Amino acid sequence: MNLINDNFSDTCGWISDRINSYSFDPLIIAHAIQNTNNVKIFATVTYKDQRKRTAYLEDMFPDDIQISDFNSLPAAIAWVKETLNKS
Repeated sequence: MNLINDNFSDTCGWISDRINSYSFDPLIIAHAIQNTNNVKIFATVTYKDQRKRTAYLEDMFPDDIQISDFNSLPAAIAWVKETLNKS
């Protein structure tokens, strides 16, 4: 995860836009977030109820990561920006 650590010196957020059911591997994302110091906010964008069922897997993320699920990418972006501005 040097890519994140090397390019983001401040706290940042991660948005997973789940356009397709195969576009998200929670194990890879959880591993990536656990190995960075910067990612403190995680948003998922899901468009169908079936994909929302996989959201339970995000419970494997560290407790200090704020997590939220959205129905649109603009809403996720707005939440990440707002949450980062509060911290």
